[in-house]
Amino acid sequence: MFNVKSAKDFGRKFENVLDELKHLETLKKDVMVHKHEIRVDRSGAVIIDGLGIVDFTKTGFQHFCNRFDVPSEYMNKLLNTENKDTSHLEEDRMLMKMCFDRGLTRFPDDRGIFLRTMGQEDGTRKIRAVFSEDYKVLDHLPILNQINMVDEHMKATHFNISDDFLDLRFILPDKQRSIGKLPSREVKFGNDQDIIFPGIHLRNSETGKARIEASQIIYRLVCTNGLSQQRNSFKIVNKKHVGEFDITDINCNIEKVLTGTGKFFDAYTDALVDSKTDEVDSVKEVFERVGKRTGINKSMLEVVNTNWMVEQYQGNTRFDVVNALTAGARDWEAKTKDMSGRILLENVAADLLFAKSI
Repeated sequence: MFNVKSAKDFGRKFENVLDELKHLETLKKDVMVHKHEIRVDRSGAVIIDGLGIVDFTKTGFQHFCNRFDVPSEYMNKLLNTENKDTSHLEEDRMLMKMCFDRGLTRFPDDRGIFLRTMGQEDGTRKIRAVFSEDYKVLDHLPILNQINMVDEHMKATHFNISDDFLDLRFILPDKQRSIGKLPSREVKFGNDQDIIFPGIHLRNSETGKARIEASQIIYRLVCTNGLSQQRNSFKIVNKKHVGEFDITDINCNIEKVLTGTGKFFDAYTDALVDSKTDEVDSVKEVFERVGKRTGINKSMLEVVNTNWMVEQYQGNTRFDVVNALTAGARDWEAKTKDMSGRILLENVAADLLFAKSI
């Protein structure tokens, strides 16, 4: 088990991450089962030998359905109890059982099914991923074990753990730069400079949702808005968790990301300086186009628009638009714990920062 005392001083935030991951490790259980150990009863409950009645995360249920060629969206409709009487509910549960029984019957007898489960407070287990028997797992904790050997100036500032992802952000405050004067309304503690600094965002999934990757990011000191972009994303393990790989390569690859920070930081610094005087014809039209981007919903756009009105005072420069998006991204994640949504908004902000016109 990883010893926190052996880590470099990444700050209390990093120790909190490790403490939470260690706790989660005690709740995890990976099992290999075969189809004869799985059954679905008349109530629609899934029962697995050795685990009992199991529950699912959203991803876990999708995996389970896909493994047995059952449409997960349709199964979710059958599980929905809204506006259904007793007979309707019973009919849906029986139909669900028939679908799963058919899928189990057609599944090969000799093929193993790899289940990733997490213990719940009531003693039951929740399935969070379903893989083939040869799937290789790389958990969060061993990755953080390797990070203790990288840049000593890094500070952990933010982390989020969900059913599918670990997101962890480090900043490099020693590399800070000014991109000009702050507006008077943003001046705090006598500092009138608009300070930015680089960092990296580390993301891993234990449920097959993403490769291990690190993205270079930019932070503004005054508001802790983050700016990231997919084009500055680097695969720390350049394949999904299948086959053989050396976990010690993670440290080496993160160092490569850090080595490229200077060139990346220069490009973003220049773009941010220029954006302060680049006026936008119609901010409203820009936000309407942003709302049409895949994954961005109406609620996310409302948060962005609120930040534009309040924090940017409805300014009409490219800088104002970019900051409305990054501030909205920050507040969206704080409100919903949806880190994927935050990253998406930050990526859109970076697209607009470097676009020829918006």
